[in-house]
Amino acid sequence: MSEVEGYRPFGRTSGGAMTTISLIEEFLLLTLEDSGGEFDSIPEIFLSCGIAGAALMDLALRGRIDSDLEAVWAADIMPTGDKILDRVLAEVAAEPRRLDAKSWIACLSRGAQAMREEALSRLCTRGILRLSEHSFLWVLKERRYPVIDGQERPEAKRRILALLFNDDIPTPTDVALTALADASFVFERILAPRELVKVKRRIRQIARMDLIGGEIARTAQRMNVEMKAAERRTVIAGLAGNVMEWYDFGVYGFFAAAIGSQFFPSQDPSVSLLASFGVFAVGFVARPLGGLFFGHVGDHLGRRAAVLTSVVLMIIPTLLMALLPTYGQIGIAAPVLLVLLRLAQGLAVGGEYTTSMVLLVEEAQQSRRGLVGSFAPFGALGGLLLGSAVGATIMAIISENDAAAWGWRLAFFNGLLIGLVVLFVRRRLPPDAAIVASEEARKSPILEAFRTQWPTILKVVGFNLANGIGFYL
Repeated sequence: MSEVEGYRPFGRTSGGAMTTISLIEEFLLLTLEDSGGEFDSIPEIFLSCGIAGAALMDLALRGRIDSDLEAVWAADIMPTGDKILDRVLAEVAAEPRRLDAKSWIACLSRGAQAMREEALSRLCTRGILRLSEHSFLWVLKERRYPVIDGQERPEAKRRILALLFNDDIPTPTDVALTALADASFVFERILAPRELVKVKRRIRQIARMDLIGGEIARTAQRMNVEMKAAERRTVIAGLAGNVMEWYDFGVYGFFAAAIGSQFFPSQDPSVSLLASFGVFAVGFVARPLGGLFFGHVGDHLGRRAAVLTSVVLMIIPTLLMALLPTYGQIGIAAPVLLVLLRLAQGLAVGGEYTTSMVLLVEEAQQSRRGLVGSFAPFGALGGLLLGSAVGATIMAIISENDAAAWGWRLAFFNGLLIGLVVLFVRRRLPPDAAIVASEEARKSPILEAFRTQWPTILKVVGFNLANGIGFYL
């Protein structure tokens, strides 16, 4: 099947073979600043859907796929010579069902970041861009393509802006590029508000000529709503889990003196208090082991399984802490059981904090990973404050003697209620299908991390030592 009329190749290689600048590449160039260096800040999901849509549009322009209002299908499986497009074409051809454009855009958008990196690398290879300290600059110092075979193709942004301010009939390539830019909010970033108002009607007129372009915007908007809802669920689950896990640490620290007198009786209260804090420290010794264990669980069974298990491992010791007999009731077995429970809780907290942070970062949009990941330490501090607040409330309601005798148990019973709420919230998290299905994803990187990343690990340990010592002192 011949390529669509109006789709012009970029030039020829030294061997005479035709090389075409792809629609993905021109879409990315459209978002690059005139002086180079920075790309326009397009909403991440719209950029991903735009790149996915560009791949489909390009294949349609080359005559490799066809579409109607209901489906997209492969019309010619002959390779295009473009690695990105050929992978997409193979995926479309292998799909037994006839999926609509919206479904394909949603599916392909998951690999948009890899497509973007490959396209930018190719633009550098072709001499259009050059990489300079993590920034992409125009090789010719301005928005121009190199001259090949004595011909210079007009650059994408120049072509599209000229098209918007005249009545020329657009080529199919420029129709597709205009539809992409409109669906991905590019014009809102490269045109002044007054200019945008003047050409809005012309943009709509051109964009309506392309079927896939309209689906990009609708798909991106739907996916944006879905991703934000999923992100909110993940944030709530991660935040609540850390609140619950660290609540227990806060309660134990608040009632350390009372617990010391019940489980480590001594004529000197200071000895009891030191023994109580010694058991408190046992939980911190277990935390690195918890991080290793639950990280392994997360890599093999998925993050959802890991964070659910960590909550259960915290709920059970919290309940047992509230019911644990004292030294006066069962003798030396009481402090031994207390140490074992603190070990279990330390394992749970170590696994919870690290695994929930990984879960938050993995589920967040790339541009929001720092913000979303910060909810893990926020939840930990919130749990410590909540534990102290509950302890202070109990002390204000009952007498000091009653608080030391049995009031501290109420705080741990309250932790059980919090844990059950967290367990309910986390059961709504979807399973990590990619981790469970992929053998490669289930390989444990622990040994490799210690072998190749030990300098980074030591730096992180150093930072946390300074932070931890200052915080707990």
